[in-house]
Amino acid sequence: MSDLIKSNIFFVNLLYIISVIVITLILFNFSEASAEEISVEAEPFEIWGQSTNRSIPQLENLNLEEDILTDKVLGTESSNLEDVIKSDFNYSFNDTLGLYDELNGGFSSDIWKFSNFHDIDYLIKNLPKKSNNKELLDLKLKSLLTIATPPIDTHKSNVNFLQLKLDHFKSVGDYNSILSISELIESENWDEDLVQSIINLNLLKSNYKSICVNKILDKISSENLNLKIRAFCNAMSNNLPAIDLFVSLIIEEEFYDEELVYILNSYLNETDIDLNKIQNLDLYKLNLINNKNIDFSEYITDDSEIEMQLFYINSNAHSNTNKIYLAEKLLLRGIINSETLANIYEKYLIDNEIAIDIDFNDATSELEKRALLYNQIRSTSNQIDLISLTSSFVKNMANENLLINAADLIYDKIKIITPKQEYKNHASSVCLLLLLNNDSEQCQKWLDNLDFIKDAEITKAKINIYLSLKGNTGIINKESINFLLSSDSLSEKQKNILAKYSEIRHELELLEYWKTENELNEIPILVTNIKLVQYLNSVPQRNIGEMILLINLIHGKNPSSMLDQHSLFLILESLNKLDPIYLDNFIFEYFVNNPI
Repeated sequence: MSDLIKSNIFFVNLLYIISVIVITLILFNFSEASAEEISVEAEPFEIWGQSTNRSIPQLENLNLEEDILTDKVLGTESSNLEDVIKSDFNYSFNDTLGLYDELNGGFSSDIWKFSNFHDIDYLIKNLPKKSNNKELLDLKLKSLLTIATPPIDTHKSNVNFLQLKLDHFKSVGDYNSILSISELIESENWDEDLVQSIINLNLLKSNYKSICVNKILDKISSENLNLKIRAFCNAMSNNLPAIDLFVSLIIEEEFYDEELVYILNSYLNETDIDLNKIQNLDLYKLNLINNKNIDFSEYITDDSEIEMQLFYINSNAHSNTNKIYLAEKLLLRGIINSETLANIYEKYLIDNEIAIDIDFNDATSELEKRALLYNQIRSTSNQIDLISLTSSFVKNMANENLLINAADLIYDKIKIITPKQEYKNHASSVCLLLLLNNDSEQCQKWLDNLDFIKDAEITKAKINIYLSLKGNTGIINKESINFLLSSDSLSEKQKNILAKYSEIRHELELLEYWKTENELNEIPILVTNIKLVQYLNSVPQRNIGEMILLINLIHGKNPSSMLDQHSLFLILESLNKLDPIYLDNFIFEYFVNNPI
């Protein structure tokens, strides 16, 4: 268990003991006196192992009855001290577990405190599984991994807050978060669901030896599953006598997996495995099949379970366009990193014997084109070729909303390109890549270079906007805003988003823009559920976690460009309420995927 968590336990217990002592002394000295108001002087205190820099407020009209020593909740909105004294400690301490606190990249410890568990349960269970907006995904993850008091569970639900979060991580394939949480819990306290998630994580990485230990197996209560794992472990180690024994034991069960038995018998009898006989793949079967160097790539699709896709992506199975497609989708969802995609891009050319120097425009598909562009950028040192390839890379990756997650793949190549006048048409693309890698200094050099070039106003305006958004300085170039709003280079939707952002974030008055001609007959394809809109509008600002979940739910699984503008405006306003930095990041991402 982390020092932060231990510290939390210590201080909560210490505060409880002190309160008992104080109450005892008061009752002892003033038992015959009439009840009086008690004032507590403000003193700094700690609750999560770190100083909150807040003071204990005065508690007025506090009736010191024995009820104070019970676990009943005596109030709602109160100070931090009152929260500790009056909290309902019936929830498990594991429900507060997380990786971050307010001083370590997280939110405050009360982001869920004022929300109802039933509402949070509903929102988490309905979150989109394939969401691809990085800023909103990051906010969601940070909220779920913040050390915090759980929501109020007035109905005493069967599912606790920790399990609710773990179930969500599992549903979206985020096993890294599950592993991180598990490390905060002593292994002897792991429940069976958590054990199975840890097993799946190891199976995803073909790390079967880590699960083939009695310490884990002893936590599996299901006889069928226990037999399955033991049979699997012996097959992977090619222990033929043990395989024979466990196959016999499995068959004796009333219900057993005939496909698994078929695969185990192939190990036992050293026969080939016919994949056409396998209709229900799982991680155990995939590991056994892959262990025999059988190509299973055509059996994994976008409709396959997320665990199957992850195993395929992490395996050495043949790299084809389907593997690239799946890897790109998983990168969008934040489940794999860019390095994994880069390895697949590289392996694709090798596995399919494609020459690296062919014209990427001759590629058989857009997937292949992106693989070629990446490999060609990595293999060239010629700046003229590099600058041209970089612009094509930006365009093609942005079209698939991949750029914000994959910009680091070529940063080391483009950061050394010297800004030149003849590169003016590529300046905004290069700056995007630089800013995505937090290199505003080099981007500024490209902007300064444009000062000496004619007909570069539109490019300068674009870069100024990018710099103001990513720099998080709170400074906006109003001239650039007005220039772009009057330019034909932006779509009507891009202009609307830029105008709304400028009004919210920088309080620009743009009435004249809104009064210009509009596409009155434009009807959005997608319209957000009005109940969710009203729900978000009515949520108190203190309910930070609840707001973040609602924003993610309203945004949905589709790219921001497909969302109706009313919903986008609502998201912009809500992010600004949470923190203007989140608004800047969201708008920057929007214009990365929809370059201005």
